[in-house]
Amino acid sequence: MIPTGLGLDPNALHGHLKRLHSYGGVRVLLLSVQPRYNGHVRMYLGEALVKAVIRKDADREFAPWRGLLETAAIPYSQHIELGVKTETIVRFAQQIHCRRIVLGKTPQHWLRRILRVALKGRLLEIARALGIQLDLCDKAHPPLVQRTGPFNGSLPGKLRIAR
Repeated sequence: MIPTGLGLDPNALHGHLKRLHSYGGVRVLLLSVQPRYNGHVRMYLGEALVKAVIRKDADREFAPWRGLLETAAIPYSQHIELGVKTETIVRFAQQIHCRRIVLGKTPQHWLRRILRVALKGRLLEIARALGIQLDLCDKAHPPLVQRTGPFNGSLPGKLRIAR
């Protein structure tokens, strides 16, 4: 799962996602967390306009990722959730039984680096309170490959992919 709207650079993960997809059976989940508008805003603007604004903001977050994933022919799905970013990311990961959240590489700018460390700490804190384990990683890791047969140099052993 890749949460969008956190200032991640899709191009920094391009090679990793492509390599991961080559292992087969990998689907990327893009998650956009949008703020929950209160009743007064919904009443004043109308439900249809609020939904349109939420969808437009999410589409803007998804656009760079969509282009990258479609170019690399990597299957993906998009999800829009409403709420506070950190709590919603953890709750959604728990609902879909996703234990790996890709946060991207540490940004070079010192302020972004501090914000990312705070976000990572908050995500782990919420996950611990809910009793779930999350793997917050810098890049999409390939599935674990384990050799199950003997390797004598001429015949490769059977490879089993552990998920």
